[in-house]
Amino acid sequence: MLRFTGLERFGMSVNFGPLVGLAVVLFCLPLVPLGAALMTIVAASTRSYREAQTWLGLVLLVPTLPLVFAGVMGLRPRLALMAVPSLSQHFLITSLLRDERVPAAYLAVSVAATLTLGALLIAVAGRLYRREALLG
Repeated sequence: MLRFTGLERFGMSVNFGPLVGLAVVLFCLPLVPLGAALMTIVAASTRSYREAQTWLGLVLLVPTLPLVFAGVMGLRPRLALMAVPSLSQHFLITSLLRDERVPAAYLAVSVAATLTLGALLIAVAGRLYRREALLG
């Protein structure tokens, strides 16, 4: 049977109370319009359920790739990296869980960049739905 090993033995601690949980949800909220727009674009661009399912699997890799790249390259939070939507949320949440201070500039750039990209993708989705080819 595996026994519980406290993180303190490794010089680590976890900061995950109700307020931290709420902050994690709030940090992820700007991703909602972005994700919805991506899914809507896939729905408007595919002709069948199966094709949409295939594309959704590929589209879901897009937000994951920056996280993999950051892990492999050992990237640390910087203001410029806060402009990359899923990566910035990762950095913000990681800082929060480590009980580190989250700079307001990081949060502002993350929210602005994510919402801007979401708005652009919503505009693309809207244009796709104005096509007559979508009806038939």
